[in-house]
Amino acid sequence: MPNPLPVSSRSTGQNYSKSEQRRSHRHACKIAAGWRLLGAPDLRFMPATVQDISRNGFALRVKTECKKGAILSIRLESETEKFAGPWLGQVVNIRQPETGTWVIGCAFCSEFTEGDLDAMLRSCGQPAPVRTDAAPPPAFAPAAMRSADPPPSSSSQKERRSAPRRNSKRVAIIVALTNGKRYFGRVINGSASGLGLALPRSLAPGAVVKVRATNVGLAVPWASVQIRHCRRSNHESIVGCQFTDEASASLLETFCPLPA
Repeated sequence: MPNPLPVSSRSTGQNYSKSEQRRSHRHACKIAAGWRLLGAPDLRFMPATVQDISRNGFALRVKTECKKGAILSIRLESETEKFAGPWLGQVVNIRQPETGTWVIGCAFCSEFTEGDLDAMLRSCGQPAPVRTDAAPPPAFAPAAMRSADPPPSSSSQKERRSAPRRNSKRVAIIVALTNGKRYFGRVINGSASGLGLALPRSLAPGAVVKVRATNVGLAVPWASVQIRHCRRSNHESIVGCQFTDEASASLLETFCPLPA
């Protein structure tokens, strides 16, 4: 699978995406929507149309070019506020079917259930997708967004930790590098001293990055962490990080929420 993160070039001569690459089947639709680049100074949502959607991603028809790897915030014209969003998605491919129009293929930062997808479509005035018994195709979304069990920790690793770690409920995060690039990832575990992350790319030990959960409000601050170690596992990187400043209990809760 080609690495969707991060590049600045665009593809205008390729098809949107091959169906055999998709993690779940897409449903053709026509949903009025609005979109904006995450972190852009202009907070206004530009008009767009969702032309197909699945549990893992969507295709967005827009009038403004967007770079591959960008993170978008999208709102749907839904009768139910729960499904209106905004939702976060990362651009994985782009094509230009005609002058002045681009079709952007995006992967959701979190996966929907079949029931949520059906309810979302109904709330937007669209028919529910027709189900088949066919097995779903191989994964299409970025590796950092796939489900994977946390790697086992050796006893020596446990002994070196200054605080006990708590497994995360696979909280989705955004990682911001010092060069301005951003990536989706997920939290494997966390403690008062640091986090274990799964990311789509490797990071050099000693580097300092910012991390933030995707489901928190703008008032929640970014956490600054330093990379302590990094290894590759199943097409993704398992990264151990240490907080550069003391993390409050409320901030740690955004990464590793306590069981309900």
